[in-house]
Formats: sequence, structure tokens, C-alpha cells
Amino acid sequence: MFFWGVLGLAWVKLMLPWLLRLIQRIPWKIRYSLTAVCLALMLVDAAMTLMALDAWYSRMAGIEPDSPVMSFFNTYFNDDFMAERFQTMSLDPGKAGRL
Repeated sequence: MFFWGVLGLAWVKLMLPWLLRLIQRIPWKIRYSLTAVCLALMLVDAAMTLMALDAWYSRMAGIEPDSPVMSFFNTYFNDDFMAERFQTMSLDPGKAGRL
């Protein structure tokens, strides 16, 4: 616990001022553009994650893929991949009222 306190103090006193000065050197237009690109990437990531979870749930419920998108997720985000990424998540279609 002591180590995290020292590490946090070092971050605030040593690294953060340096990082803020570095960020201030980036022109505003570039900062806004980079922020927009990062936002777009985060939104795409969130959408892909939700679609992969939906495909995983559908597989657990025994529903066959009915579109090329679902086939894509079944191919690249199979049960083993999803179980490894979401280790603490459990899906039980029998207990859900979705389908």
C-alpha cells in the first residue's frame, strides 16, 4: 500500500507537470482532431464489443447466424475467444428474458 502512495505522489509531482507541458505544445486543431479520432475508435470498439457479446449470447441460445455480420463474429470471436476475454462473465440464456 505504501508503494502505491509513493508512486501516486511521484506521478503528481514529477510526471504530470511534464506531461501537461507536452500536451500544451500540441496545437489546438491537432488536439481536437486527435480527440475526435480517439472518440471514433472508442465508439467503434464499444459497438464491436456489444455485437460480439450478442453473437456469443445467440450461440449460447442455439440461434444460427442469420446475417454475414453474425457469421463474421462467430468466426473471429468464437466461444473460446470470448470466454478468455470475459472470464468473469457468465451467460445463461435460460435465465434471460431476451429471446
